[in-house]
Amino acid sequence: MLFRSWVVWTNFPSSFGNSVTVSGTTYTYATYATGYIIDPLNTNNSILVTYNGEVNSSTASRSAIWANSSTYTSSTVSNLPSPNNSYITLTGYPNLTNKLTFSQPISNFVMAIASLGAGGAGVNASYNFDSAPVLLSHGSGFWGSENSPLSVSGNVVSGIEGNGTIQFNGTFTSLSWTTPNDEYYSAFTIGATSVAAPIPEPSAFSLLVIGLGGVIALHRVRRKED
Repeated sequence: MLFRSWVVWTNFPSSFGNSVTVSGTTYTYATYATGYIIDPLNTNNSILVTYNGEVNSSTASRSAIWANSSTYTSSTVSNLPSPNNSYITLTGYPNLTNKLTFSQPISNFVMAIASLGAGGAGVNASYNFDSAPVLLSHGSGFWGSENSPLSVSGNVVSGIEGNGTIQFNGTFTSLSWTTPNDEYYSAFTIGATSVAAPIPEPSAFSLLVIGLGGVIALHRVRRKED
């Protein structure tokens, strides 16, 4: 299992002044939050996470939302999201895009999702991403068992009271998604094992190539002398 360093959301907005009307009901929301991930392979390094999108007014109000270990952990994720009351909630608005941006590229990061879709109302909600994730685990959550399990089809994650963890394989500096179906709320947070391996600077790479060329040339000269 791999230890995941989960994002700590530190800057929640104090104003929920934006509004949208869905099916005759007006909702208010904020559009910005920030946090950080401490690199578990280098605790002196932290990655700033900036979120632009819907922030529902019930953010971080349920302290035990990630309490079900078998739902959110797997052979890929050994530890639950922490702090367990650190997350962002979404109601879902068709014309709003949510986006995460990372100050450094991160690889193969995971997203924990709680209560996607409304069990009582039978609403099948979804996160429609710009990259395809894979499902790592799912199961019962804060509000009980899943009415329709969290599932992945291409770039879309859906469920009715769906809970679980998904993974995005590859290297990312950002991730975007929409939530086309409105509901009471769903919650998410993210985690990573480490930042992506740095790409050598062009000058350093050039010096490496020149150095290797010199070694090869010297080897050929010596073989000719022999």
